[in-house]
Amino acid sequence: MLLYIYKDKLLISRISEEMIDIYTFLCQADNRINYDFVLETLNAVDFANWYANETIYKSIMTKDLNSLDIKKGDKSIIPIGSVQFVQSYYREYLGLDNFKPVNIPLQLLDYTERRVWFGDETEIIKQETFCKSSDKIKEFTDIIDSKTTLEKGSYIFSELIDIESEWRCFVLRGELLAIHNYNNTLGTYPNIERIKSMISKYKDLNAYTLDVAIDDHQRTVVIELHDFYSCGLYGFNNHKKLLQMLITSHLQKVNNV
Repeated sequence: MLLYIYKDKLLISRISEEMIDIYTFLCQADNRINYDFVLETLNAVDFANWYANETIYKSIMTKDLNSLDIKKGDKSIIPIGSVQFVQSYYREYLGLDNFKPVNIPLQLLDYTERRVWFGDETEIIKQETFCKSSDKIKEFTDIIDSKTTLEKGSYIFSELIDIESEWRCFVLRGELLAIHNYNNTLGTYPNIERIKSMISKYKDLNAYTLDVAIDDHQRTVVIELHDFYSCGLYGFNNHKKLLQMLITSHLQKVNNV
């Protein structure tokens, strides 16, 4: 269980079972910072240390994992970077290798407002259909038709709908923290109560992003859900909450809770 301790009004995360004193954020950077979530993590660490007037978090920038001098099994280090970078770190240093996309969880199928189904490479497609891998994150994603040949694997299929705008919702332990537009024009703002209803139905992850869209009928529909790592922020820069989300997501993985 996570305990939250106030120090000079700054919310600092602690893991009660292990009492990790200082988390170190291992940030991927190659001469420059390529991801908004890496930049904001570095900013958040600097802000937290300044606000507390002491070092409560650390950050390290590295091009790759080959040059690291890190003890395997150290749960106080949180990788921040591309999907490949983060998964490679968890695999090599913590022995974790069970990462699959969430896509649309079963609990949220009632919020799709379109036909969504699960299948494999043998699925018969008669018209243009959105298709995404259910096996690997950031792998196959495309609009397919009857002429498409899929590689062997599991997939999620979705009927195409007209979308006016898309929004990314940031959720921590069942609390909606922020909503940011990430695709198309601003359009109509999403229905907050409907989003909160979605959040109330989904309990598996403690920190995640929930992508929703406004369709051409002005309905707020679920697009997909992501575990909170390697997630674009699209303007979300709440430094206190960002670090809490990263720590919460990390601890759920390493403690298997």
